[in-house]
Amino acid sequence: MKGKLIFLAGAATGFVIGSKAGRGAYDSLKAKATQTLEDPKVKKGLESAGEFVAAQAPVVGHKLQDAASTVASKVTKKNKDTDDDGESSSSASSTASNTDASGTDGSGGGDAHGPMTPATPAP
Repeated sequence: MKGKLIFLAGAATGFVIGSKAGRGAYDSLKAKATQTLEDPKVKKGLESAGEFVAAQAPVVGHKLQDAASTVASKVTKKNKDTDDDGESSSSASSTASNTDASGTDGSGGGDAHGPMTPATPAP
């Protein structure tokens, strides 16, 4: 909600400033942006950045794939450990089905599966 209010305040401020400045300020800003994008140095930098991203895309893809398989193996291991301790998977699903319509377990916070924690990157 706070983010929406900040956005609306910024939009209102921009509208007021823009309406006072008029069309001339908009046209000069647009001309300056166009001029900047047409500059050969900027074009070269954009091409260089595009080439870098294209070259790094496979590397990033492999890292994401490795991270996903690591997470999948941890989840599989955790599920096997839980099943080995005598708790069946049906008791886990009954815990999830005991949640109310808001998605909480009625204890006042969190969801039925515990608090969310941020993921850590794979080494």
